[in-house]
Amino acid sequence: MRTNPATVHIMHPDHAIASRLHAALADSAVTTHTSQPHAAHVAGIVIADYATGVALARELHPAAIIVMTSLDREGDVRAAFDCGVRGYLLLSAGGQDIVAAVDTVARGQRYSSPQVSAMAAAPITVLTVDAHPIFREGVAIALDAMPDVRLVGQAGTGAEGIELHRRLRPDITLMDLQLPDQHGSEVIAAIRREAPGARVIVLTTCEGDFHASRAIRAGALGYMLKSAVRHELEETILSVHSGRRRILPAVACALAETMYMEKLSQREIEVLRLAAVGNTNQKIGDRLGLSEGTIKTHMKNAMAKMQAKDRTHAVLLAMQRGIINMGAGGRLPSGMRS
Repeated sequence: MRTNPATVHIMHPDHAIASRLHAALADSAVTTHTSQPHAAHVAGIVIADYATGVALARELHPAAIIVMTSLDREGDVRAAFDCGVRGYLLLSAGGQDIVAAVDTVARGQRYSSPQVSAMAAAPITVLTVDAHPIFREGVAIALDAMPDVRLVGQAGTGAEGIELHRRLRPDITLMDLQLPDQHGSEVIAAIRREAPGARVIVLTTCEGDFHASRAIRAGALGYMLKSAVRHELEETILSVHSGRRRILPAVACALAETMYMEKLSQREIEVLRLAAVGNTNQKIGDRLGLSEGTIKTHMKNAMAKMQAKDRTHAVLLAMQRGIINMGAGGRLPSGMRS
């Protein structure tokens, strides 16, 4: 659909940039006005800064919005176009570029300057960090089928993942939580310390809210289960790459359900962990150097916080939520098996 280009509303907050836009369009067949963002419902084309342009595009979608910005990351470009922006100019754009943007958007087409077009066309680079070679191979096959995605590296340990991220600087990192040398959340935190803008998606078998909240606090922007790779991976990568969070609904529900539960103390977690492998209160007390009565109090407090019916129920809930891990082979201790 063609937009009448007779009027261009310039809403850029930087007066120098606004003046440059007026000057660039002075000899064209359009009339320019300096407008406020709330005036965007008028007919014509709007040229604005990134934040204003994206906000207006979301509100008026579809709309003839052009953003002019210093943001040159491909993720920012993709996010703007996903929100309905029709044109993308960098601050280095010249007069001809600005006029071409207005003419192209007026014809109902997208426009981006050559530098932006090159970035938007570049594939999303992905690094995988997972201890299981067979699963990494499966993910590699899935990524190879995605036209806008390219796998650039694979790591089997947390240390390898940190080193490869440092060297490759991928757009997206797929991170398992159960790594042989350290917890995935620790790897996420280390990567984000070196690269605060790193975009990490947790790809794991751990459904518990404890694992999820720990990973999200470390800086993960996405959280999905390995069982959902076939149907959810591509959309999750594209979503997180565009700057949005994407948490699996089941995980989000688990987080919501436990949000207002009182947190377990480190000692209570320790008691539950020892109880999970079959220790009595007396044995737990001996291990921790505490009396049996004190252990009973910690267990009682843990049960109350978790809304557990009894000791066994508390241990099972702690396992389901990821507060304590299953034993070797993923089996419950003898005596807790039905």
